[in-house]
Amino acid sequence: MAGETVRHSIAICTARGEKILRVVLPRLAAAIADGPPTEVLLVNNDDVSALGGLQDCLACAFAGTSVQRILLHEPTPGLSLARNAALEAARGEILTFIDDDAAPRDRRWQTTILRAFANKPDVGLVGGPVHLVPPPGQNPNPWWRGARTDGLLSAVSMNGPSAYCDPAGIPGVNASYRRSAIGSWRFDARLGVNRTVALALVGEETMLNWTLENAGWRAWFEQEATVDHHIGSERWNPRWLLRRARVAGRSVVATAHIRRLPVPWFGACKLMVTATLKALVRTAQGKLDRAFSNACDIMAAYGHFEMLAHRRPQFMSEPLEVTGKPHAPGPP
Repeated sequence: MAGETVRHSIAICTARGEKILRVVLPRLAAAIADGPPTEVLLVNNDDVSALGGLQDCLACAFAGTSVQRILLHEPTPGLSLARNAALEAARGEILTFIDDDAAPRDRRWQTTILRAFANKPDVGLVGGPVHLVPPPGQNPNPWWRGARTDGLLSAVSMNGPSAYCDPAGIPGVNASYRRSAIGSWRFDARLGVNRTVALALVGEETMLNWTLENAGWRAWFEQEATVDHHIGSERWNPRWLLRRARVAGRSVVATAHIRRLPVPWFGACKLMVTATLKALVRTAQGKLDRAFSNACDIMAAYGHFEMLAHRRPQFMSEPLEVTGKPHAPGPP
């Protein structure tokens, strides 16, 4: 592959992820080793002391392959900043973001992503199914598991054949972009901040997806571009899911504010009341999984109120600009 133009860049952002990377990187290597010229960019968003272990992860996983590997370091905490570092360094026209605890299901993952972009010039974004892999040794179907909780863990599925889709339904765990569509836009660094519960905000990839849609690009869901998302034991529990629902509710307000859209109280009030009543009824009926889904909705409403009322980050009271810089090219 030396001297060849890189066709596909695959970016993985990580903070303290060496242990799971030693599991998933070999699977990524097996899925792309025989593909077109490809580079893997591993972005360390943790202390510089982690670089040695991450370099060894890359060397072990891709030994004997022609895949180019690049280790980057983004010292400022924040997933958006780490993703932007990958965007700046990537050389391929197609750039895929995959989480540090996810791995392609098989070789069709890369093939079908690249084919979708090649065959559909109006597509700026491609996503695919995300299948959850529970922690080893733990119950794969605990009492609280359902569609709502799977969604909080970034599970994605769509019935039917591959098709155009809502760009908001493609999470960053398995998202591919046409770099010429992104142009000078970047992930909004006010989102993708997860240092503390008080400051946690998500939705940076959804903001970029909406930006592309507003520029005229379309999103495509590719059924064969499947990744397995390995869930750590710290997230496979109700407490983490309730916190994640709260962050999601907070982020709805933040992204609406950034987009200059109204964020009324009424919707969150209605959700809070409705979800509370349903949770009580379903608990009495013994439908604990559905009651827990309602509890997640209650926490999402709480996060919504939290941002509107008492604990808004500083940027929420300041004038905002639209994500990224204008004038990215539209589709041909």
